[in-house]
Amino acid sequence: METEKTKRPNMPPPSMRPPTMPPPTPPAYSEKVRSKAEAPSNVELSKLPLLEPEDGVFNAYSNVVNMNWTLTDVRLRFGELLQVPDDDRPTWENQHGILLERVSVAIPWHQAKVLRDMLAGITRNYEEINGDLKPIKLPAPVSPPSSSPPSGKR
Repeated sequence: METEKTKRPNMPPPSMRPPTMPPPTPPAYSEKVRSKAEAPSNVELSKLPLLEPEDGVFNAYSNVVNMNWTLTDVRLRFGELLQVPDDDRPTWENQHGILLERVSVAIPWHQAKVLRDMLAGITRNYEEINGDLKPIKLPAPVSPPSSSPPSGKR
């Protein structure tokens, strides 16, 4: 039974249609009836060809993630926490930490939700196989070995 929302546009009965006018096509069983203002959104991304730019795909490593957002987008900011030598005394002992921003990616809110679900799913699968992820702890520094041989040995 057709309701007011799903009613098809008024079509003349088949006997009154010109021969070139095709009969109305009913919507597919799994397809929702949508207004004329809505475009179909049935693109299957898994079937689209995956192309790589001639100069390759940009890759970056990140061990720190931050974000900011606007009304329309979420910006994911990926950085790397590094130890670098002091400018005035560049030695192994004289280092300080920096956060080097590597890349920033802005995505629409809908894609942020898709990303959330993908990350939750893959994290759940990882933990099911490997156990819960726990906060990581940094080991204490070790002293480098001295250049002289241990006492009593030559």
